[in-house]
Amino acid sequence: MAKASFRVEDLSVSGTLNTHAIPSGTGTIALTSDIPSSVDSAYVNARLDTTLFLDSVEAIALVDSSYVQVRQTPQDFTYASLTGKPNILDSNHIISIIGQEGIDSDLTTQLVDSAYIQLRDRFQDSSLVTSTVDATYINARLDTSLFLDSTEAIALIDSAYVSTRVGSTGISETEAIALAVALG
Repeated sequence: MAKASFRVEDLSVSGTLNTHAIPSGTGTIALTSDIPSSVDSAYVNARLDTTLFLDSVEAIALVDSSYVQVRQTPQDFTYASLTGKPNILDSNHIISIIGQEGIDSDLTTQLVDSAYIQLRDRFQDSSLVTSTVDATYINARLDTSLFLDSTEAIALIDSAYVSTRVGSTGISETEAIALAVALG
């Protein structure tokens, strides 16, 4: 079957065609059956005018760090510029506050004396530590169930306990010498 090609002028269409609304007015209608199946991204890209846009490689080649830096406006990153509030706590301001309030070395030594420092001292001297941490202090904090004292050890390990493990004849002279050598 041959396709016919024709042109219609001054045709006004409105209504529905295969349940699709057709707006009234002028324009072009493309039927999907007229679009070749070979139309893909390669088909479209082959018909693009590449002079109208930049790809990423071209953009990076044109817009590099020096390009950006030439166009930057100088920035002021001071506290006042960033927050919109004046920075009143610079060194000159602090010195003027100290001078106005009359805090000098004499007043400081009156306020901060040795009693003040000792009250706040985290690192106590050795005489205070040894007077506070004695045997009674340590023994009060020990868990005695975790170890044996000498009285408990003697009660458990007596001569009968040793005899059953060594034997009635004891150890020989050779074994005694070997043990002495092993112990150094």
